[in-house]
Amino acid sequence: MLAWGACECAGANGQILPNFEGNRRTDITFEWEKTPTNDNVGGCLPGEYEGTFGGLYWSYLATLAPIEELFVPVANIAIPGEPSGFKFNVMPAEGGETVLRIQGRMDGLADGIFPFNSALEGQLDCSTKTFTANIIGGSYSILVEGLLPQSFDGVMWGTYDVKTHTIVSGEWDVRETTGMPPGTLAPMLPREFARDGFGGYGTWAAALPTDKSDPTLATCPSTHVCAPGPFGPNKLLCGDGFGPPVCLAQPDCEAFLPGAGSSCLAAGALSNCFLECKP
Repeated sequence: MLAWGACECAGANGQILPNFEGNRRTDITFEWEKTPTNDNVGGCLPGEYEGTFGGLYWSYLATLAPIEELFVPVANIAIPGEPSGFKFNVMPAEGGETVLRIQGRMDGLADGIFPFNSALEGQLDCSTKTFTANIIGGSYSILVEGLLPQSFDGVMWGTYDVKTHTIVSGEWDVRETTGMPPGTLAPMLPREFARDGFGGYGTWAAALPTDKSDPTLATCPSTHVCAPGPFGPNKLLCGDGFGPPVCLAQPDCEAFLPGAGSSCLAAGALSNCFLECKP
């Protein structure tokens, strides 16, 4: 995992997130850079991006019940053909901006059954291809929304890939604010409970949904299947029937589809060969 930290930035509800010095979170800023530009800013495209997130979470509520699991898995709801439970808007550039605003949501489940939701506010810096956002107003409940609700907030970050218009190498870190005692953001990932307390962390990726009417898209070879993959439930990629293959480096993808121009991109904890297709 990459080291990370948080800036002192105000969220939508006016809260101030803590500042951790001596780590990579110091590169988060909310300054607006002014240069002549258009909607395609340095290769960044505006629009509604969809994706997937996953990770682990340590809840204060777990200490109040005889639960053997210390960390529970969390993930977004991703049903092919339906909007993703993890999505955000990249706003079009205005007035020469090269830093585009981000607004969105994380909607998922903890341990497969507990509602786990938050809002996102941040930016995509097109000059550095860096995505940063605050996770604000986060909450989770037991079994149904509103039952023993607990709160969390945090940060997330990733890198914009211009070739594929995806955000890759994404990671997130949240602290539980209602824990006793409250958790803290981690100075580096993975989180350690003894050091950071209640909260969670994980990975994510996102992309613009596949435009099925795009005349430049090709079908997959007859030996492959065009289907949703780990970059969002509506991003169609060539795969082997189980999704796009895992890769360690670009040569792995060249062997998968020689000459097709697929890219080895980090969709989460693993990297996958990315080649968009039409059904």
